[in-house]
Amino acid sequence: MPPPSPANPYGQRRAPSTPGYTHLLVPVSVSPWAVAAGYLGLLSWVLLPAPISLVVGFVALRDLAKHPERRGKVRAWLGVVMGALGTTLLGTILILSAFDR
Repeated sequence: MPPPSPANPYGQRRAPSTPGYTHLLVPVSVSPWAVAAGYLGLLSWVLLPAPISLVVGFVALRDLAKHPERRGKVRAWLGVVMGALGTTLLGTILILSAFDR
């Protein structure tokens, strides 16, 4: 084994400069709109934040187009898709309840 370098006196390996899977959990250099859209998309099964998730998802996609160095397209699309599904379901429930009276 070669002797340890002075910058690394204990001979331990250094962490790679590119993140492994932590970028999936910790939003580093991710569009804040994409993070918000992702969380709202996850919460859209409650139906109330679904329209907000849809709007924020589209804002996130626009933000990502302006800043190509940022990541978060999957989160933004999650917000759009889940927001669209939740908004459709919410609208269906509201229309059916209006005709039920």
